[in-house]
Amino acid sequence: MGRRIPVLTVLEQRLLESLEAGLKGGDTSERRQFHATRNAAWDLLPKPWKGLCLVALRKEQPPEEDDKSSTSPIRKKRTGSSRRMNRGRGGRTANQDLLPSKDHVLSDENESRTFKFATLLIHKARDRESWSEDEEAVLVGLRLECSQGVHKVWGKMAEETPLLAEFAACPVVEITREKDGDIGAWAEAARIDPRNNDSLSTFLEMELPFAISPEVEVDLKRAIIQVKKGKGKLNKLLTRNLRNSEGPACLISGLLAIASGDDSTVDILSQETSEEISSVMADQTLLYNLRAGNSDGWKLALSKEGTDFLTTALRTAAWLVAPMDEMDLSLSEMETGLVLLNEFEDSGPSSDGLRWHIVSALVGAGKSEEAASHLLELNINRTDILNIAINVVLKVQSPEVFDWLESQLQRLDDSSLSQIVGIEGFPASLKLKAASLMDNSSGNTDVQSDLLELMITTGDISGLAKLLQSIDEGPSKHPLEALLVCHLHPATGDEEIIEWLQDARKKAHDSIGNSNSAPGISNLSFSLLNMLDGGRCQLDSMADRLDMAGFQAFRECRRALAEEGDGLVSESNLKRLEDSVSQAELTPVERSLFDTLVDGLRLNRAAMLLQESSASNDEMQLLNDILSTTNPKLAVVIAAREMVMEHDISLPSLVDWYQRAAPTSVWSLIVKAAVQSANGDRLASARSLRLAADRSKPPETPASPETPAPLSYEERMMLYRKALIHFAHSESWTEAVELLDREQASQSALTERFQLYLRVSDDAYRKQQGAGTSRLMDFVRSERTVRVEGQDGELIEETKSFFAEEELDFLFNYHNEHPIPLPPEPFQGRVRAALSLIRKDRRRSRVEDEMRYQRLMHESSDDRDLEPLISDIYELATEAADDDAVRGLSILERAMNSGRFKPRQLKRLVNAQQGVYQNHHKEITVRQRKHLRHLQLIPLVLIDTNILVDSLKEKIASKLDLSSDVRLDLLGHRHFHKAVWNCKEKGMIRIFMPTIVSSEIRNIASDISRVRRMFSDVLVSDEHWNEVVSKEKLQKMVDELVDSFKDWQHLNVRFEEESEDYREELHKFLSDHEDVYDQLTKQKSIHGKLTRTALFEDDEIYPEESDLKIMLQARSLAESHLDGIGSILIASRDGDFTLFARAFEERFGFGVVKNAQQLRSWLR
Repeated sequence: MGRRIPVLTVLEQRLLESLEAGLKGGDTSERRQFHATRNAAWDLLPKPWKGLCLVALRKEQPPEEDDKSSTSPIRKKRTGSSRRMNRGRGGRTANQDLLPSKDHVLSDENESRTFKFATLLIHKARDRESWSEDEEAVLVGLRLECSQGVHKVWGKMAEETPLLAEFAACPVVEITREKDGDIGAWAEAARIDPRNNDSLSTFLEMELPFAISPEVEVDLKRAIIQVKKGKGKLNKLLTRNLRNSEGPACLISGLLAIASGDDSTVDILSQETSEEISSVMADQTLLYNLRAGNSDGWKLALSKEGTDFLTTALRTAAWLVAPMDEMDLSLSEMETGLVLLNEFEDSGPSSDGLRWHIVSALVGAGKSEEAASHLLELNINRTDILNIAINVVLKVQSPEVFDWLESQLQRLDDSSLSQIVGIEGFPASLKLKAASLMDNSSGNTDVQSDLLELMITTGDISGLAKLLQSIDEGPSKHPLEALLVCHLHPATGDEEIIEWLQDARKKAHDSIGNSNSAPGISNLSFSLLNMLDGGRCQLDSMADRLDMAGFQAFRECRRALAEEGDGLVSESNLKRLEDSVSQAELTPVERSLFDTLVDGLRLNRAAMLLQESSASNDEMQLLNDILSTTNPKLAVVIAAREMVMEHDISLPSLVDWYQRAAPTSVWSLIVKAAVQSANGDRLASARSLRLAADRSKPPETPASPETPAPLSYEERMMLYRKALIHFAHSESWTEAVELLDREQASQSALTERFQLYLRVSDDAYRKQQGAGTSRLMDFVRSERTVRVEGQDGELIEETKSFFAEEELDFLFNYHNEHPIPLPPEPFQGRVRAALSLIRKDRRRSRVEDEMRYQRLMHESSDDRDLEPLISDIYELATEAADDDAVRGLSILERAMNSGRFKPRQLKRLVNAQQGVYQNHHKEITVRQRKHLRHLQLIPLVLIDTNILVDSLKEKIASKLDLSSDVRLDLLGHRHFHKAVWNCKEKGMIRIFMPTIVSSEIRNIASDISRVRRMFSDVLVSDEHWNEVVSKEKLQKMVDELVDSFKDWQHLNVRFEEESEDYREELHKFLSDHEDVYDQLTKQKSIHGKLTRTALFEDDEIYPEESDLKIMLQARSLAESHLDGIGSILIASRDGDFTLFARAFEERFGFGVVKNAQQLRSWLR
């Protein structure tokens, strides 16, 4: 490859090195060949020269005489292909083909004289017979030229093979090496970009102006091939031979090191060498460092002049790494650099960096619009350029730049996002987006207040909730914000969020103190928040924002909700208020609070009408419409689903919402069941309720003792009971019984008669009529020991079974005892069968009366005169009453409920029933009168303490000027005491207040701190509380309260004492329901300290003594013959009463009501 050393000399030198390497292998030709081919010089030899070397290494001999005389094809074939025969005579191998043919050598004028002479000598020796005179003449000429002197390798070749023996006579010429060529020009050609394979391969292929070793040359050739192909692993370009090269060759090594990314690049480029090469290596070193991210020499690189590839690469690399904070160049210089970078295909980030400085320079020059045009094409990829972006955005203030900045937010870290959130002048939506992307926005105290205010200002309630959740003790630290979230949070099916909101509301009230402001919450927002939370309402802020019509409508709404009002806000006032709100200038949060207020008033109206059984389809449709909005409030959804649980109302929009938001929730099943029932699909409803109850069971191993079940025990039992009732209505008896058997605990919460009804019906359905009849017989069976005369006339004691035929008579019409009568068959048929087995001729049978009644009603037609029928029925009732007063009255009751009679005829029947009753009323206990709805009798209601507490709380709220009635109360719990009191005032009920109840309410009122805790969930300042409430005022309010509710007294002053006679019976009832009371006690204990009663040692699971006294007195009253009283009720919201309402009614004859709707069902 050296230009100053003749090619022939180079080849002869390589031939010598290869020959000497082969001779080290000894005398065996194979070993010699092995050693020769492992030498670097061998790889540099052309194939013909390798062929010459092999002839010498094999010590090839001339052909023997016998071979010479044979001219047959067989000889030629053998000599040309038989390696074994030739080997013995020093013959040739396949490598002889490496030699060019005789004709080729003779015609090739470019070959050296020594090579041609040697090759022709070999051909002549191998085939003398074909040698011509012309060829001999050429050989003679070559011999003459070689006689002038040859390289010493030819003498060594002559020593190894006699075919080249003539070279031994040629004198050896000593070859002297000439000086190196023009290294400067060669080094100048190295001003390339080593990462450009084309440029690098072009340079490497240049003839070297200096000599290199064969080892280096071999590796260099291989490197050239690899670079040109651009394939393979370029990191293997720099071999050990190349890496260790010295002198001018280190430039080659340096370039290859850069191209291959070798770790020794800097060391190689740092070698001392000639001045011509050192300048190039210095620039290559600078380029390498710049590209490695070392910006120390960036200005030096920019100062380089020239058009060669290296200079261009240096300037490009300098722009790529130029430090932003050292960019003290002019705008024109930077624009020139940008042009250069734009021509560089991988300059994206660096080009952007330079453009950022151009943007900054343009802003400094007052060219904001031009800066914005650059900005929209850039990305924020470094935190140090954020300030430039912010500066441009704030100065331009266009929608385009704000949108651009929002698109860049995902590239920023928390610190930069926090900076965005805190900048005034940025749109709130942009700040919210930045806040939402922060990994730990809640942990950044500097940004917390900004975020809270921002989310309130924009009305992002979901975001505000998440932020409060992420802040340690968020609701306690930011109570007003937490209350805002509780009232405005959109509906969600995530029960964890719902639980957090409930807990957040409690914590907010516990820590709010006298706080009345928070960043972002306006005076109007605070006033509305107070109202929704049941606190005081500041009307001034509302008057300032609403028009006169809207403000007047709001005052009318408050007047209707006041203590003296009827609690029903007119729809016209709500519409006027709604219209005024829609036209007012309000912030998003203020508008949302107003909308929530209007929705709450409207929903409470619908709920109250439903409680009074006067809700129209329009009211229910209104509730559906509110729930069908895109994002109903969570408070509305929760209240509505509880309303469904309590009253089984059909809300299709709530079903749709749960299908979208929480299809697997137990509430989805509950609300769907109500719709299915309303549509007449009782079986589907029963199955949905059963599945909901199953899914709401607490896990066997809860995550923590405080983790509540999805539904309370009382609610689960309610679901199972409803499911069983629906199974009964759908006559799916087997599924009902399977549920009874599977859920043993539910049996304790169900009446024995209802369980009997289901099991007997199932027996009959499965064609086991005998088993059903036997079950009925066992139910009414009792055993008594009697004395009878034995066979010998002696008196002996004997146990006999007695059957209560009267109980069977009652069971015959058991299906009518439910609000919606149950299917009479097949249960009635089995009761008839049981009665037929135990009927006694001496007694009048209810079944006989029933059959006679049915015959009378059936024989009469709608178009005939019904006057005779009335007389017949009256006669039947009178006769039955002589035997059983209740039976006779019930016959008249059924006739009046048949729908066959006109008002005038009904009046005759009513008068007839009243006459029969007057004749027998002293025989009829109160518990027997409950189904005689046409008699002029009214319920006697025993009031529980919790009802009086609600009433007391309302009185105090009125004194405090609170807005308690604005809060959602779709279950009517807050209004139940009003319903009880109103019914009393209208003469529809009488109220009896047990002594224990009046004592309890007075004790509660005497503890002013306890009364204060009743308002722990309402915004009431301590100052206002102390102004309005005192011990004396409370005592006065309680006196008025007791007087207003207490309107009936028992004539027997020892009545309460005598009611203790039922204590043992009550204890038996409680023991029978031990499992239920145990579960109920566990449920109640979750909410705090609990006072319970123990019937036996260590079983404090039963109601407290005051509740037991109320039960005993109700039991006693139910067995009495009070004049004018048609039923005994206990008004209470306590699960100790409500969960056993049907059982109390069946066992003891008194009912339990917990809301106005239930109370109304007992009114006549």
